Amino acid sequence: YVHVWIEKNHAASKCRIERVNPAGAIELTEGLAETICSWQFNPVEIHGDLIASEVIVPVKFSIKNNTSPPLAESLPPLPTTAYVLETISVEGSTP
Repeated sequence: YVHVWIEKNHAASKCRIERVNPAGAIELTEGLAETICSWQFNPVEIHGDLIASEVIVPVKFSIKNNTSPPLAESLPPLPTTAYVLETISVEGSTP
């Protein structure tokens, strides 16, 4: 997943890839944090005031034409200070 810190102006101030599952899909993350950091987000609003906040962007990695069964890897607990957004998919191909 990608942990994103959002500023009041809807921009991401920091994006960090914190977990890749399966670990073998690490090569598919090239440019992912930079791409997500270019997105515009809706920061948390409390009593009409926008506040800096954090979100988790879950990412589903897959490899085209991969017929091997998925590896079972345990997932760590997500940060409790962040909201979890909808999962995005990233698909790559083997050379």
